[in-house]
Amino acid sequence: MTRLSVTEVLLAYDGPLVVVANDGVGESAYVGINYDDGETAHLFHFAKVSQSNLQQLYDQRIDVRYLITKLRQGRHFLGEGWGNKGEKFIVKKVLALEPEWLPETGMFIAHQSVPGVHTELKTVQIDGRWGIDDLRKFSDLVQDAYAFVYALSGIGAASTKQKMGILFRKYPWRGGFSSVNFFDDLYSIIPSGERAQVRKIQYASPGTIQLKMDGTVAASIRDFVSTINTIESTATKAYSDARSTLRLRGWLGKAKDDLELTNQDEAMLLILVGKLSVAFGLSGQTDEIVSFANSDPLGAVKILLAYYRRLAGLADYVATGKAQELFT
Repeated sequence: MTRLSVTEVLLAYDGPLVVVANDGVGESAYVGINYDDGETAHLFHFAKVSQSNLQQLYDQRIDVRYLITKLRQGRHFLGEGWGNKGEKFIVKKVLALEPEWLPETGMFIAHQSVPGVHTELKTVQIDGRWGIDDLRKFSDLVQDAYAFVYALSGIGAASTKQKMGILFRKYPWRGGFSSVNFFDDLYSIIPSGERAQVRKIQYASPGTIQLKMDGTVAASIRDFVSTINTIESTATKAYSDARSTLRLRGWLGKAKDDLELTNQDEAMLLILVGKLSVAFGLSGQTDEIVSFANSDPLGAVKILLAYYRRLAGLADYVATGKAQELFT
């Protein structure tokens, strides 16, 4: 027997139909479906799911049926109750559910996330020929740039900053990207109400892409992209100079643990961090960037170089004329 407590009613019609409960142990949740009437109350079946997969339901990336069948942890549970918030259920495991007890495919639940304080609608003017590969590449660049700017700009709740700091410190920062999931993991840490979301795409000549995003982050991306595309860009020169410095010393493909850096080396790298931060419009976040690198100045330099490369991809779309007036 397992005891569950209902924490939220996701869908109701003459009574709760889809609920979320917990067992008071760990961080997993239980999604419950009202599938019939019992002797004294409603009959519910529950599936244990992770918080990250529950968030996918909230973001309407998956439907209820997919969550409780494909993504459940262990067996289903059965219990009887009204399903009201705060109600306690005593449930027992079952080997399988009857097919007719499952919700229909396409049951998406619009879970109202709390919007960020600075969330705004922003528009990108697009022109020229856009293929499927462009839509994929551009959206990936926006997501990666958004995650990086959000992290390095130091905005967000303290808990979000802490999670981002842990992720940055887990990454070796040898050069290139040895962790292909780094940007996806970084983006997933941003609260759902503060992420960039596509609201509308109109493909024409010209057309538009409308996004909901944090206005501070959008402005930072737009300003830095503009700086990169400036003739004789100071940001591009700072990037090239820093990369050349690392290449001449044989540090491009190395992490701090691979080298024996002297105090003089580390002092020089800290100066480089300061110069890059100023050139990239992040002078107020220098200490936070070094902290993300676990007080490793070589790692901090490589974080800033990676930051430049992600935004340079967006800058190229603007330079070609395919993306114009970014995030207005």
